[in-house]
Amino acid sequence: MTKLHRISDLDLSDLYQKRKQKHKAPGSIKRAVVLNNTQSRIVWPSFNMLAGVGVAASLMLLVTLVVVQQSQFNLPLKRTELTLIEVHSLDTESLSLAENVRQRHAQHYQNYLRQQQILASHHKKSAVLNLAAEGWELRTCEKELLRISSELVAALQHIDRVDSGLKNGDYVDVDFDKNGLIVGIASAKSLPHC
Repeated sequence: MTKLHRISDLDLSDLYQKRKQKHKAPGSIKRAVVLNNTQSRIVWPSFNMLAGVGVAASLMLLVTLVVVQQSQFNLPLKRTELTLIEVHSLDTESLSLAENVRQRHAQHYQNYLRQQQILASHHKKSAVLNLAAEGWELRTCEKELLRISSELVAALQHIDRVDSGLKNGDYVDVDFDKNGLIVGIASAKSLPHC
């Protein structure tokens, strides 16, 4: 029994080689194992590199989106208004549609500027607002009493020509057109000097 326990490592190695020679694996298995081993060494490093590139690209995209979104929050919002102009006319002149629109626009704009100058220079009065059951009463510095019907107040509010939040006793500026008709009521920016 002592002989069996004293088997050296060399003896075990020889015994292993002899048994290996007896039971040889076919060549196809050897080639498959070698091929699989070499492919796994090639695929995994390239996959790791591709995964790293993908992570880096997605991180850059995320940072770019955050920066763009942050910069959009800092920009003031611009309100864009679109006006559609349709010209209906019985004119038989051969002006092009675009030229006709330009001429009419220029004419209306000149009229608007002229009316604004007239309105600013001559037709504005300061008054004190008194609310009445039939409408509004405005007492000017010249001791004039202007009574405005509820319908006119509603019409002016509909076209945003009356400041919201006006109450009894407020000082207001009354705007008149060139014919003396009331076209707007706004809070006075300064107290009237009567």
